Amino acid sequence: MRPDAWLCILLALSIAAAVFLLEPPASSVAASVAVLVAAGACALLVRRRRGAEGREALYRRGEERYRELVRGILDTAVDGIVTIDENGTIETVNRATLKLFGYEAAELVGRNVKILMPPPHHDAHDGYLRRYLETGERKIIGIGREVEGRRKDGSLVPIDLAVSEVVVGGRHVFAGFLRDITARRRTAEELRRERDFAESLIETAQAIVLVLDPEGRIVRFNPYMERLSGYRLEEVQGKDWFQTFLPRRDAARIRKLFGEAIGNLEVRGNVNPIVTKEGQEREIAWWAKTLRDEEGRVMGLLSVGQDVTDLREAQGKLLQAERLAGIGQMITGLAHESRNALQRMQACLEMLQMEIADRPQALDYAKRIQAAQDYLGQLYEEVRSYAKPIHLERRTCDLRRLWGAAWADLALRREGRSIGLEDRTGGLDLTCDVDPFALGQVFRNLFENAISACGEEGTIVILGRAADHEGAPALVLLVNDDGPGFPPGHEGRVFQPFFTTKTQGTGLGLAIVRRILEAHGGRVALVKGPLPGAALELTLLRGAAPGQHAEAPAEAGAPRA
Repeated sequence: MRPDAWLCILLALSIAAAVFLLEPPASSVAASVAVLVAAGACALLVRRRRGAEGREALYRRGEERYRELVRGILDTAVDGIVTIDENGTIETVNRATLKLFGYEAAELVGRNVKILMPPPHHDAHDGYLRRYLETGERKIIGIGREVEGRRKDGSLVPIDLAVSEVVVGGRHVFAGFLRDITARRRTAEELRRERDFAESLIETAQAIVLVLDPEGRIVRFNPYMERLSGYRLEEVQGKDWFQTFLPRRDAARIRKLFGEAIGNLEVRGNVNPIVTKEGQEREIAWWAKTLRDEEGRVMGLLSVGQDVTDLREAQGKLLQAERLAGIGQMITGLAHESRNALQRMQACLEMLQMEIADRPQALDYAKRIQAAQDYLGQLYEEVRSYAKPIHLERRTCDLRRLWGAAWADLALRREGRSIGLEDRTGGLDLTCDVDPFALGQVFRNLFENAISACGEEGTIVILGRAADHEGAPALVLLVNDDGPGFPPGHEGRVFQPFFTTKTQGTGLGLAIVRRILEAHGGRVALVKGPLPGAALELTLLRGAAPGQHAEAPAEAGAPRA
């Protein structure tokens, strides 16, 4: 029983006792005591009631302060906060919500929360809420998602929405926490554009873009590297770069440098070769920098590589041309005295042969001296032809006539041998704009080599086909003999100056052929032909090389006949 009830009972008993005692024959003392007890009970009851009222007032003040604190927290919150009931009716909104959507509080409280939603959620929200209350299946409560809200002016705003649920006295109350993510979306879009721009640069760059991890494994490279190397990224991703792409002679050395420098690596223009899928080497100039994360930890290496193979070859050709020009100048300076010396020797030999006409052995020695002198003159002419600048005088020529004339010129070389020339070009159009004297020398050099290779008997065939060379119409000829061919391992040296597999000669024949073909904008290559011997493939443009006029002299490199 409550204390107030006991006080009431005590008060009632005291009053009854006092009334009883006031009647005779009760004593006045007893009556006084009863009255005092009753008075005390009344005072105690009054004090009890006053205390209860004080506590209730104190509770009300505390509750009001708590509500004010909650309202203060809600109104100072950066994110918007909206509470709704089970029917979707807005019960409370904070200032951040009003600022976000542009409403006043009176315009939202009591309205359905779908006022803040664009279609299709505007029309479907009541169904969402009803379905959740019926099934308990959560689509967004406790999960959160990015949605769009609709402002008072009809504009849309991206929102990160989180919803929580509270059950109070059997009634469901839902609180939505709304964060404006416009700035985040803008930042993400800027980052996406920057990423897409960087990716487009990487994808279209005409240079290698390579990323390695700290252990030297391949993370990624761009399509240019795929085209250059012949490998798709999927084939080698995660593999060791040094074992996969570097020549064995360089792999250990460059790996060591990588390991020593990965922590603080910045490479500028270092050149080293890579090996393609087909086994070819390409010279690459590298620019590289260490990649670090925000905490400064090494994440790998970013390298940009430029293929300088063709540049190196061009520089080598230029250097060779400069050297040849120097040799040519030297030979030109010596030409006059050399010719005079050879002419004096020739005159002396002729006079000597007249003097010793009746002495067979001495005459044989003189003939040997004459042969040596002729050979010396031939060597001199070959070196001079290779070294001096050449001027092309292009004409429209039938190449069949040019090689026919060259074959006829070598009749003495074939005398006593059974060596034939077969034309297998059929009805192919063999007209090209070329220098006839220079191309004649090309065919003479090729036929001389083939005749020497065939020995006493053999066959030389010429095949042809139409083709394109660097986007221009071209003609491809194949000169093939049935001799022994070049010794294994010499294939890469056959066009080098002064390289020969014969016991005599300067080794300049094929080097001169290459110079003449390149001067015409074409090329020559050692290939595999239908016959077992050497097969040289000549590529010639139908018209003038780019930048040259068909009738204009162009300094490039063919000796005059």
